[in-house]
Amino acid sequence: MRVGVIGGGAAGITKTLRAAGHRVVVFEAATACGGVWRYDADAASDTSMYESLHTNLPTGVMQLDDFSFPPGVRSFPSHRDVLQYLQSYARHFRVDDVMRLGSRVTQVAKTGAGWELHVASNSGQQATESYAEEFDKLLVCNGHFSQPFFGTVKGSEHFKGTVLHSHNYRTPDAFVGKSVLLVGRGPSGQDISLELVNSGAKQVVMSCHDFAELPPSVLDKRTLKPPIDHIAPDGAVVFTDSTTLEAPDVLMYCTGYRYSVSDFLPAGILYPSAMHAASTTPKGDDASSSAPYSAPPDAALLEELERVTAAGQALAPLYKQLFSIEEPDVAFVGLPFKNLPFLCFELQAKWLARVFAGTTALPSKERMYEDFFAGLRELPFPVRKLHQLGELQSAYFRDLATLSDTKLSEVVQSMYHDAMLLRVNYPFEYRKAEYAQDPLSGRWTRTLKREFEVAIQTFE
Repeated sequence: MRVGVIGGGAAGITKTLRAAGHRVVVFEAATACGGVWRYDADAASDTSMYESLHTNLPTGVMQLDDFSFPPGVRSFPSHRDVLQYLQSYARHFRVDDVMRLGSRVTQVAKTGAGWELHVASNSGQQATESYAEEFDKLLVCNGHFSQPFFGTVKGSEHFKGTVLHSHNYRTPDAFVGKSVLLVGRGPSGQDISLELVNSGAKQVVMSCHDFAELPPSVLDKRTLKPPIDHIAPDGAVVFTDSTTLEAPDVLMYCTGYRYSVSDFLPAGILYPSAMHAASTTPKGDDASSSAPYSAPPDAALLEELERVTAAGQALAPLYKQLFSIEEPDVAFVGLPFKNLPFLCFELQAKWLARVFAGTTALPSKERMYEDFFAGLRELPFPVRKLHQLGELQSAYFRDLATLSDTKLSEVVQSMYHDAMLLRVNYPFEYRKAEYAQDPLSGRWTRTLKREFEVAIQTFE
């Protein structure tokens, strides 16, 4: 099968597809591979990497199959280390041979034989060239860290200071002596707020839903607040507990990103454009070619699903976070977050390679819809977090492993859970930890050198 891949950050996926016999072409809009790990000091660029970023997962759980990080790289590497690793991987497995850099897919059209990709190619030295190419299958791997999602704050028109998204943050230099209010406490919000408070910012305040759950620490110089209720006419920020903050100099949204595929995909593949047609299709004998809801969710859940998909906060309907139910020849790799990303990519790639080759079949459309809506009803998070794994990761990975006939590594799982505990118990120091692993037995040891103690953990 000819497989067109949109996005060049997924080198491991391309290697897996080629190993399964697929003919792959990768279209990457940037002039270098590496995806989200590319750093650009220009805050207006489409990358989201900040200068000081180090991973929040150790190399032992980040590395791809058959290719380790080089000796000397710290357990929690910098973005430069990860980028070099991915580029070395691409060279080693000759992924570069099938990658077209400077090639942006501007439109996808369904044809009788498959999918036609319209491409604008620009190497930076010549005028943009446009062409179209057909593929049997389509893989969307364009990531979800390029289009910032801004939260809605009542009274935001009253704020006269600087407003930006963490997407545009690079260094703390511009924030010295300023008061900064950050909205959101995901990985970026946590990292940036800690860097600012230790780099000369006058005041750093974090507004987040779980502020009351954070244990106090003498190391934490930030002020934690609940969500914002509104901004007053004088620019003061009023929180949901009725406390206020004098108008800060900077309001920084650390509120995540939009899934940006609607710009080039045809209507009818995803909600909300596919929603009306699917919900009004009558159930009939040909369940494989229709989209009947044998057990539709309640109206409120459908309404919320329509809202979050229209806002780009989630993609649906997908079978097991991967295959388009309306067009199963189209798959979306790497949507889940709060998980082991590289392992997720590999497990998804192994399964879809089998499906695309015809060695494994997907269920009927009706059964895939039933599975999707069953998962939606049981979701332990708000619908806007449809792609969050978190506590669902283990079950999801086991499912993918079964479907792809892959054995999950207990070593990787144990190291991941240890790193998560480390992050919770030592939030300001966990990146100082070092993991050492025996390549034959898998036995690993983790050492965290703190000011007053050395914490050691061993996995046999």
